[in-house]
Amino acid sequence: MSSYAPGGAAGDRVLIHPSRPRWLVGNPTTERIARDLAAPGGSVEAAAAALAADFGLSLAEARRDVLLVQDQLTHHGMLDGAEPEAREVPCFGFMFLMLTERCNLACAHCWGAFPARQELPLKTVLRIVDELVAGGGNFLVLSGGEPLLYPGLKTVLERVGKQLPVQICSNGILIDEGWARYLAESGLDIRVQISLDGPTAAVHDAIRGPGTFEGALRGIRNLQSAGLGDKLIIASTIQGLNHRLMPEIIQLAADLRVPRLRLLPLKKKGRALETLDCTGEGLDVPAYEAIFDRVLQVPSIMPKHVNVSCGLNGFSLMPDGERGGCTVGSQLVITPTGEVYPCVSLIRPDCWIGNVNGSSLQAIVDGARMAELHAAKLTRKDTIPACKACQWQNLCQSGCMAEALEETGTLWDVDSMCDYRQRAYARVFDVILGGAGPVPGRL
Repeated sequence: MSSYAPGGAAGDRVLIHPSRPRWLVGNPTTERIARDLAAPGGSVEAAAAALAADFGLSLAEARRDVLLVQDQLTHHGMLDGAEPEAREVPCFGFMFLMLTERCNLACAHCWGAFPARQELPLKTVLRIVDELVAGGGNFLVLSGGEPLLYPGLKTVLERVGKQLPVQICSNGILIDEGWARYLAESGLDIRVQISLDGPTAAVHDAIRGPGTFEGALRGIRNLQSAGLGDKLIIASTIQGLNHRLMPEIIQLAADLRVPRLRLLPLKKKGRALETLDCTGEGLDVPAYEAIFDRVLQVPSIMPKHVNVSCGLNGFSLMPDGERGGCTVGSQLVITPTGEVYPCVSLIRPDCWIGNVNGSSLQAIVDGARMAELHAAKLTRKDTIPACKACQWQNLCQSGCMAEALEETGTLWDVDSMCDYRQRAYARVFDVILGGAGPVPGRL
């Protein structure tokens, strides 16, 4: 078990699990007891004897203190045996299902840029939804293109029913009062993500087309009026025209009373490659760091009622990287042609793992390529030299393997935000230890 304290200070420190993404704040005595309990052959009696000798306590007093600390460590999963071992094989988790290539917009940064306008047959979609449920899947994302253009969308939603939480990713323009009322009254555990790439019509419409800003706002208001306001998410793709306007976009989400905002780094794929001179202008590491800095600042510059995810892959303070860790091995991404990949960021030929038109989901999950990519995810932090030497390796989990592959051509290297993540972990834990203010729960 390792620990972190600002400048090696003698006060409270962050205790970090030696092999899992777990951490806990404790004082030096807590750390000492934790190390004694976690040591090979460690026991309550041995830890109590050492504590009694050093502090002049009775053995009964020392044992009581050790048991209190042990209960706390066990509750937070900091001791081996406190929870089941993580699954070491790929499993069903959530499915990102791109129903159609059709879209009512032609955004300059679209990473899909689907030319053929293909879509998955409804019969196939219903089959794989059934397979996801039967295999123990826990979440379904419906995307496109624009999923509201898929003719069988209501049939798909009715098939899902109450079996899985569902998220629809839309540009919002087609969400009229009828659609909003249907979604609200469907009985689904549903959330809706609306794309909003600028704080004003001038910026958003320059990216997505005339009238799209008002169309997106209208969709948001229709969903709020129908009773789905607490299920709304705004997604904003960081790009050349808006990367200096993230504070204004955050404020817009607050003004709209939307509870969650996701900032998404630009994917250099599809149409974005053709328009990179514009869409990627100014998007260097310092530009991203400036955005992340703002979101990660703890004092009251962030709206209290908006949960902002800044898009910094590999940075999570949640236990086991919950909603923040790498999802390779527990995610399936299915394109409108049936091709399957292990992550939205790994839609590339060398990461193809199957096709639903010729295989079951179970066969794809159990396939050799999925096993290889999942094994790489699990071993990168103990293989990459920079990760092996890093105190944050079990929290960061070696960052984003997709970004590393895109930037360096190999999975066995760190991505360009590695140095920044190390500074960010230290800074945020400094704040936690200093009690200067709340820390975002998901980053």
